[in-house]
Amino acid sequence: MEKLLTLKQVSEMFGCNDPKGRMVRNLRAKGILPGIKIGTRLLFKESDVQEYIDNLYEEQNKKCAH
Repeated sequence: MEKLLTLKQVSEMFGCNDPKGRMVRNLRAKGILPGIKIGTRLLFKESDVQEYIDNLYEEQNKKCAH
């Protein structure tokens, strides 16, 4: 089974200090970052978060390719 991350862990992967996970919640609400709710907790697959970060990095650095 793949590791699931909490809002706090995802925020840390994004390098932001967002204790309530507002940015991550917003990405999920917009359908950009998939996640599941178990009880009161939102959890995210580590691979989905990494894929989102990788895609952002690639998109924002297309012009830098040599």
